[in-house]
Amino acid sequence: MLKHDARCYDDDMRLKIPFLLWLVTIYGIRHGPFIAMTANVISLGLTPYSWLELQTNYYLIACDVPALLVLIAIIYRAPESWKLVRWIWLHGRSLLVCAFVLGMTGFIYLHLNTIANPANPDFIAALGGLLPDIFVIVYLLSSRLVKDIFCEFPENTSEIEAAAQLKAGNSIRLHELALNQARRMELLHTPIVENMIAVQVAQDTNEVMRAAAQCEAAGKMAHAQAMYRELLKRTPDFAPAWHSLGLLAFHAGKVDLAVLMLREAIALDATAALYPRNLGEIYRRMGKLSEAVSLARLAGNLNPQDADARLNLGLALTDAHRLKEAIASYREALKLNPQHASCWNNLGVLLQSTGDREGAMHAYYQAIQFSPDNMEAQKNLQKILGSQAAQHAG
Repeated sequence: MLKHDARCYDDDMRLKIPFLLWLVTIYGIRHGPFIAMTANVISLGLTPYSWLELQTNYYLIACDVPALLVLIAIIYRAPESWKLVRWIWLHGRSLLVCAFVLGMTGFIYLHLNTIANPANPDFIAALGGLLPDIFVIVYLLSSRLVKDIFCEFPENTSEIEAAAQLKAGNSIRLHELALNQARRMELLHTPIVENMIAVQVAQDTNEVMRAAAQCEAAGKMAHAQAMYRELLKRTPDFAPAWHSLGLLAFHAGKVDLAVLMLREAIALDATAALYPRNLGEIYRRMGKLSEAVSLARLAGNLNPQDADARLNLGLALTDAHRLKEAIASYREALKLNPQHASCWNNLGVLLQSTGDREGAMHAYYQAIQFSPDNMEAQKNLQKILGSQAAQHAG
C-alpha cells in the first residue's frame, strides 16, 4: 500500500505538489502585489478596501522572503537543480511556516491598536487579515502530505528506475528495457565461480531455487551457479533467478556482472521491491550514491512497509553527507520496525554527530535492548558515557 492516495503521485512515483500548497505558497508572497493593487486603486480615485489597505506596508514585504524562496524551489524542483534549491526544498515547510509567522507578527505590531479595540471600524478587517495566516499555519503543520513532500527531492532517474516506473503506469513497454536474448546468453556463460560444472536440475522451478540456495548456504558456489544457469537457460524470463545469480556474483567479487544481472531482474519484474533495494546497496558500496539513493527510494515506494529499504536509504544518504534526510529515513524505518537494532545504532551515530547526545544515548540503549550482543552500539554508548564522566571529573 502507498502511504498516500495514488492520485498524489506522478508517473515517476514522486509526490505531486497539491493545488492547495501552490495557493499557500503564492499567498505567502502577497504583500508586494497588495501594495501594487492599492496603488492602482488610489490612482483611479477609489478607496481601497480596509482589508487590503491594512496589509499595504513595505515592511511586510520582508516577511514574504522565505515563501518566495520556496516558490522558486517549487519552480526549479528537478534532479539537476543546484544544491541550494535542494536545501531550500528540504526546509520548505519550515520556511513557509516562518513566512506566515513573520507576517502575522508584523501585522499585529503595525495594527495592534486596531486588533485590541473591537469598536474600531477596521477591527473585522484586521481579523480577516490574521485568520488566513492561522489556517495556513495549521495546514502546513498538520498535513502529513505536505511534510512528506518536503522530505522528498527528485533524484536522477536511472534506466533501472525507469523500468520500475513502467509497472506504475508508464506507456513504454517493459520489454524494451530488458536485455536481448544474445546479451542474456553472454551473461549466462560468463563465469562467476571459475570451476564451471554441469548439473541436472528438477523441473519444478521453486525446487531448483531452494536447492541452489541450500548450496550457497553450504558454500557450494559452483553448484549454485550451475543450478541458476540451467534454470535460466530453460526460463530466461525468470526474474528471481537473475536476482539470486546477481547476488552470487556480488559475493564472489564480480560486482559489474552482479549489477548487470540485477538490472535484468528489475527489467523483468519491476514490482519486486527487493531487487532495487539490493541493487541500490551494491551501488552504495561502489560509491555511486545518486543511483543508490534513487533505488532505495524506489524500493520504499514499491513496498512502503519495508523497513530495510528505509535503512538502506539512510545509509546512502549518510554516505552522501545528507544527514538530516538520513535521520528522517532511519526514523521512518523505526516506525515500521521499532526493534531494528542496526537502525537504532545508525540513528545514534548521526544524532551524536549533530550534537544530540541525549538522543544518541537513547538510540544506543534501544539498540542494545533489542540486540544485547551488538558490540558496535555498546562501544558507541561507552564512548559517550566516558566523555561525560571525563567532563564531570574535569
